[in-house]
Amino acid sequence: MSENTTKTSSCLKAIIKGFYKNGEVVAEGSLKGFTFRPSEDQCRICAKIAHLVMDNNGFFKPDTKYWLTGLEEFNTGSENKYTKRSRINYDMNIRLPKLLGSSALDEICKGTGDFTKYEKIIDGLLKKYQSKSVFDKLIFKVKSAGIKAERQSLSYDDTMAVIEIFTTYNKERIRLEEKKLTPELIGHIKYLEAHQDKLKDTDKEMWELLNSQEM
Repeated sequence: MSENTTKTSSCLKAIIKGFYKNGEVVAEGSLKGFTFRPSEDQCRICAKIAHLVMDNNGFFKPDTKYWLTGLEEFNTGSENKYTKRSRINYDMNIRLPKLLGSSALDEICKGTGDFTKYEKIIDGLLKKYQSKSVFDKLIFKVKSAGIKAERQSLSYDDTMAVIEIFTTYNKERIRLEEKKLTPELIGHIKYLEAHQDKLKDTDKEMWELLNSQEM
């Protein structure tokens, strides 16, 4: 592993740890191991990087995201460790340095040189890889910011309410149904979206149903 590769991994892990909390990107975070208090420019750019690599936009593979957040366990799942490590290695050591430059993250985390020059590249990538959410399929705006992605034990009525919201096409009817979308249900849907490749049983069935609808 080259020196630049090691720097890329340690820098990105520091950014995600400091700017990605409870499944959400935060505007002001930390860069442990690099600087005590990130500048305004560093915070803004690091938040954009967190969005780029952690949003549901297809930029990074799920295995890489789990690895960055410390949730990846290579002894689980049907795929072997080598396959998962290969995906992570490609995202971290080939894809990211190629798009940003091998020293970009190191300069951003340390605040050295003209590190703000990388912001234009990041903005371009964010535009190309736009975040997609299952909530975008609804005809009304869901205020999900700040709601933690957390699995709930849904009652039958709650489950049916969610399904009704995502499968109803009548605008008048859905206006009545949307009132049932509580913060707990929003958090559960966010949990399904964040862990979509790890779901089992009823959670998997619900996600497949919600994600299959086109509205």
